[in-house]
Amino acid sequence: MLKKIGFICCVLCFLNCEQQPKKSVETSQQQDSLPKIKTVKTVDETGFESFDASEYLSTQLLIGKSKTFTKEKIHNLHIVGENSYKVNRQGLIVALYNISNNYGEYTYTKSGLLKTTATKQHTPALTYYQETFHYQKNGAVQKSLISRYNQHTKQSTKETNTDTIALKKQVRKFKLVSDVAFKINRKKRIILTYGNDLVFCCGELMPGKNSIHYYYSENQLIDSVVINGLTSDKKMTFTYKYNY
Repeated sequence: MLKKIGFICCVLCFLNCEQQPKKSVETSQQQDSLPKIKTVKTVDETGFESFDASEYLSTQLLIGKSKTFTKEKIHNLHIVGENSYKVNRQGLIVALYNISNNYGEYTYTKSGLLKTTATKQHTPALTYYQETFHYQKNGAVQKSLISRYNQHTKQSTKETNTDTIALKKQVRKFKLVSDVAFKINRKKRIILTYGNDLVFCCGELMPGKNSIHYYYSENQLIDSVVINGLTSDKKMTFTYKYNY
């Protein structure tokens, strides 16, 4: 019975479409085929110049310079509404926390190369994943040893990774991606960049293209970051809080 009703509805829809003037159908098809163009808001870049931000530690947002963290004796940084970071005496990130039950821990060699990375759980205390990197004498990564723990089976597995191309990217954790362009307004102490389809804590999305303005203090520490949607009306602001 349901199949018959569905067939009758399809026939009626077809007949209704056939009764419409041909010109009107063609116009509708032409309109549907037109590309949907989103208006991109312009950003005032007056006073900005190209800027090399390669010394900044970074995840999705700039975190700060290791040299500045060491100079200012920063031990912890909390980007309110995003992540928290623990920093060692070298100015390197040794732990990353967010609102989840999991967190990351990191160790380094004396020369500052990433030695281990681990994904852990607060409660119950577990290490789900740990990777140890091995380097050649010239500092090039050679291989890594990976240990995984399955909480359901209560078993651990180990493997060796010798894919040096992939490993080169992994050992650059918290280092800025080289193809990201930055500009700076030194007079107003603002660093400017752009980002697409950004996803933050709790799944908060900044869709499309966005401008990202970092405001920094006289001691080169970032005070806050303001993200404005250029293809949307969304806006997000994060403040940086430090423990000395």
